[in-house]
Amino acid sequence: STRARTREIHPAAARTSPAAVSFVGSRVERESFFALMARTQNPEEPIRVIVRVRPPQSGRDDLDVDSLAIRGDTVQLIRKQRTFSAQFDAALDGEADQRSLFSHIRPACEAALDGINATVLAYGQTGSGKTHTIFGGLLPDEQEGEERTGIAGRALHQIFEHAACAATCGTRVMVSASMLEVYNETLRDLLLPSVDGGHERPALALRESESRETYVQGLTEVPLHDAAAAVALIRRALRMRAIRATDANARSSRSHAVLQFIVEQRGGSARGGLRSRFCLVDLAGSERAMAAELLARDHQRERCQINTSLTALAKCVHALSVSTRGESHIPFRDSVLTRLLQPALSGNSRTVLLAMLSPTADAVENNLSTLRFADRAKRVTLTAARNPADVSETLQQQRERYEAHIHRLKQTVQRLRLALRSAGHRAESTAMRPPAF
Repeated sequence: STRARTREIHPAAARTSPAAVSFVGSRVERESFFALMARTQNPEEPIRVIVRVRPPQSGRDDLDVDSLAIRGDTVQLIRKQRTFSAQFDAALDGEADQRSLFSHIRPACEAALDGINATVLAYGQTGSGKTHTIFGGLLPDEQEGEERTGIAGRALHQIFEHAACAATCGTRVMVSASMLEVYNETLRDLLLPSVDGGHERPALALRESESRETYVQGLTEVPLHDAAAAVALIRRALRMRAIRATDANARSSRSHAVLQFIVEQRGGSARGGLRSRFCLVDLAGSERAMAAELLARDHQRERCQINTSLTALAKCVHALSVSTRGESHIPFRDSVLTRLLQPALSGNSRTVLLAMLSPTADAVENNLSTLRFADRAKRVTLTAARNPADVSETLQQQRERYEAHIHRLKQTVQRLRLALRSAGHRAESTAMRPPAF
């Protein structure tokens, strides 16, 4: 019976999660849930690395059938008669669809729903399919369809499905979202409406809390009441993201984008409350150097800033992979991107790295660079723990958000007043002109 099933508790789950007492689901779902709970017994774990080869584009890709091979979870790449081989948590070839990929991301989303911060980072060269993997089905002018839905859309479905199930047990689940981009080493709020309808946004600042946690001051957080409203919000934000046509991609992302879901749970099986963050990071792709005269000045600067920030990220991952915890300097302050990602790389988080590879013959060098980065990342160990909801912290964050919003509204009012005053002056000067006969 249902009553009997709700009392079926795995010993590991009973020790780690009060939410397990009210868990209802199929045998496969319960086993997945209990496996997740068992992992919380040992909170130290390495970054999980999943390699994915972008599905080939019919008629457009010159496929690489000789140098790249996937055997189980092992990836082999042959370059100049030398073979690079490494084993990862999962390796998916070009035949794997979005649903198959999300089955490897689902544990991170489940961790976030159990009060543990989680982050998914998509890393790879331009044109390797990172944005499609994260935001598939939500991109401007893109056709909808379950087969195209990426991690963001599937995570939303899982989050609100969890909220509906938790409500039957007396747990209130509140979900909000924020979205920003790192463009030319500046932080821009993609959920902030612009006055003139353009893409320009005021730069945001990174701050450290008293507990030395990094946060973005004044970042907009929008409450989400259902998946449909969330989808509309993300689509609107993606329209504001910086993109540009390149040789590798007609809609190449020129910024690093970070979508964050904040999940707060109170009452019922959540007891004192839980507050966690689930972050999806779509990193801009690296580009090979080109002659300066072939690039516009803006494009030159974008390429330079993207490559510089990715180099800083690689340095941080390398330092973390070879250091004993706390015994060496990690250069997080070398870039805005690395400062922003510091909690996901060395803090309280379950982190998954998606190493995206291109199936084309001219991508061997970039694929090798991506695989080396992924091989180092899997040696980075993190400590994750459940996060109790802190009412005072939540109120402080709300206060900062409201103060920043009030400041923006005052700026908008001032601009409108100046525009009205200017329009009034023009009307007066027109009225004072003598009529023309």
